[in-house]
Amino acid sequence: MMQAFANFILSGRLQAILVAALAAIATTWVPPYSLLLSYLGAAVVALVTLRLGASQGLLVLAGAIAVAALVSLLTTGQALPPVVSAMLLWWPCWMLALVLRQTVSLGMTLQAAGLMGIFVLMTVYLLHGDPGQWWLEQLSPFEAALEQHGTDLGVENAQALIEEVSRLMTGAVVAAMMLAIIGSLLLARWWQGIVFNPGGFREEFHGLRFPSWLGLVTVTGMLVAQFNSGLPGAFSAQAALVLLVLYLFAGLAVAHALAANYSSGRVILIVLYLLLLFVPHVVMLLAAVGLLDTWLDFRTRFGKPVEK
Repeated sequence: MMQAFANFILSGRLQAILVAALAAIATTWVPPYSLLLSYLGAAVVALVTLRLGASQGLLVLAGAIAVAALVSLLTTGQALPPVVSAMLLWWPCWMLALVLRQTVSLGMTLQAAGLMGIFVLMTVYLLHGDPGQWWLEQLSPFEAALEQHGTDLGVENAQALIEEVSRLMTGAVVAAMMLAIIGSLLLARWWQGIVFNPGGFREEFHGLRFPSWLGLVTVTGMLVAQFNSGLPGAFSAQAALVLLVLYLFAGLAVAHALAANYSSGRVILIVLYLLLLFVPHVVMLLAAVGLLDTWLDFRTRFGKPVEK
């Protein structure tokens, strides 16, 4: 089914534009599934870019946005929502697909994604100084709600919680965007693999591992955040949070590679993804596995060696 869908997308520019535009339009029509549909549209753009090149991917991106904006304008009177949604996700996904096409390296492409996220974070800080203050104003109603509903936190603890969340909120938003962008790119790479190189994506993803310098940068950011409560500490914490998104995918790669050595591997992965959905702490645990794998190489220690 997925192979037929990917073949349909690649069968012509109009088909790709149609699928991506429908995904963008549906984000406003079907709010509960808007996130998944945004992934779908970005993955379409990335797939075309990976297979046919930068110009074809850019034409699909522009065409789908134009169609989605026109339909949204005619049906809701607003053309901007699908355009903004598409540009926040599709444009960086197109750039990363181009990097992956040129380098043929998933690791280097995800590193580029991390640098992109850090650049966005730096830009926000350069333009707005301390964005934590803005977030504090936006989240202050939640502090009042916590106090009003008589939670066990208490007034002082509720205030401290909101302040800490505000301090990290910009990084959390950037990290969430990076999660969506990388997820869309991997979906496109998987589609490309099942059509043109069966088993290729599996081998590529199982071998995902980052260099030690990136691990040292991430650990340094966490240490600075731990011992500095000012602006440098806040920025370092959020930069580390963005980089930990990369290690979440590296942790997933480790899990997939190790699970492949067992007959019950598929069941193990299903349980893992269910835990990721319903137990938030598993996300950080998996990111920690991906980070530690930089030095410990779990795949060599506990499974079959992975070719690099």
